[in-house]
Amino acid sequence: MIEGRVYLCSWSRVLGGYRVWLQSDPTVAAEHADFEEADRRLWEVIGLATGDGENVHEYVPPAPTQASAGAAQRGTLWDFGIQSRVEMVDPAGLFAGGLCTKCLMPRGPRTELPLAVTKIDRGVHASRVSLPRTSPGVGPVLSVFSSTFLDQLTQNERNGIEWRPIVPSKGEKRTFFELVPRATPVPMVGEKGFETYYGLCETCGSKWVVPNYVKGRPFSFVSEAELPHPVPSVLTVDRWAKPSLAASEGRWLELVGTPAMKGIKGGVIGIIAEDAVDSAPSYKPRPAENRAATAPASWFGQ
Repeated sequence: MIEGRVYLCSWSRVLGGYRVWLQSDPTVAAEHADFEEADRRLWEVIGLATGDGENVHEYVPPAPTQASAGAAQRGTLWDFGIQSRVEMVDPAGLFAGGLCTKCLMPRGPRTELPLAVTKIDRGVHASRVSLPRTSPGVGPVLSVFSSTFLDQLTQNERNGIEWRPIVPSKGEKRTFFELVPRATPVPMVGEKGFETYYGLCETCGSKWVVPNYVKGRPFSFVSEAELPHPVPSVLTVDRWAKPSLAASEGRWLELVGTPAMKGIKGGVIGIIAEDAVDSAPSYKPRPAENRAATAPASWFGQ
């Protein structure tokens, strides 16, 4: 069986804490005074009931312990956290200039070459697409969404992004489209006073901004000053080589739990005030990726 599936769950307050359960079978449930502990226990129960020891939960309504950046926070976006992962069939030619020989990030923009992918998990409507045989997060990470998913977006939401048909794997009957930002994605930032990893590839100049996880805080942040105004209901964030889809809080509440969201788990992105952003971080040099030494020369535009 496929592990790491997203399971639609619900919750309610009960005497002494919280009860959480699987929507498709409310008898698969757990309780605890602390919501996060109740969720962890539900993970154990779902694992025993389904055999999926890496189960992931999406709550409708959203979990009561929504992360917050405190006084610096000016709002919230929701990241469409895609759980499914597939590989690019042939990365050569997908990016102008190929990939960096050190960090495997693209040296230029996305070309017009259609994206070809390996088999996408059955039953999901979105998947991340990464380099073959590399560790998670190494190199470019593209996103593809099904026609069923796109059907739930408004015309204005679809128009804000270029949706390119992909080359599916053999036997794939569903239609998927690659997310290609029309405008520069809203970049991730770090907050002053909180530990954040700032990485820099000294060969190609690629940068990484990864806040250390702190319980009760969002996993990532954007600056209020860098958002378009008014904030669109759907937009792209992060980098053009790793574009991610995000939604306003109101739009997320409309979409979460719908059938087209299978395989997607929401993640809180904190919108923080401009004066709370670490605008002059100290970047650490990134070590070379092991895969770069053995990757075919075609990846590097040689």
